Amino acid sequence: MVSLTGTLLESLILADLYYRRKVETVVRGKETQDIFTVELGPLLKEAIARSVFPADSVRVAFELVHIFRNRLHPGNEIKQTYKLVPRVAWTVRVVFEHALVDWSKSFSEKS
Repeated sequence: MVSLTGTLLESLILADLYYRRKVETVVRGKETQDIFTVELGPLLKEAIARSVFPADSVRVAFELVHIFRNRLHPGNEIKQTYKLVPRVAWTVRVVFEHALVDWSKSFSEKS
């Protein structure tokens, strides 16, 4: 569930940056990369830098998705104090859905 939520978020941020804001490259470290070659982390940083999200609550919710998506590797998850149990995955998804609704409201306000 967390992986799919992260994939959906990555697609939505990519679409917003590329199609709505005409961003073609993203700064990653000291180099610039084609927007289609970077993953969620750099896309999220670019979106935050460009103030894409209408509220801090939306940004924080999307950062939460990113954090838990990165924990899916078994070696990473084993080291964690708080495990990615089904209830946590469900909570991350619900928080994401609420943030997505808030983000979508900003599109209709601009129309």
